Amino acid sequence: MVKKPKTVAFRVTEEEYEALVVCVNELKAISNNDVKTVAHLVQHLLADDIEGMVAGLRKAKKNAEAAAKRKATKDAKKATSDDTK
Repeated sequence: MVKKPKTVAFRVTEEEYEALVVCVNELKAISNNDVKTVAHLVQHLLADDIEGMVAGLRKAKKNAEAAAKRKATKDAKKATSDDTK
């Protein structure tokens, strides 16, 4: 199953936007092909932070699933031991 990408938008001042445009133009001048627009620049700047957050979320989900599995196993063992008494 392919997850549909979501759009994240936020407001910047005119001055901040102009600074982003200047940065994009400077990167274009040194032939950085990854950054062609302000959106690409912002994505490039945030990519590492977002990947770190995603990794943390995946780890937390994995830990929660493991804890739930351990609890289910413990409850099942307890239920069987109660039935044998």
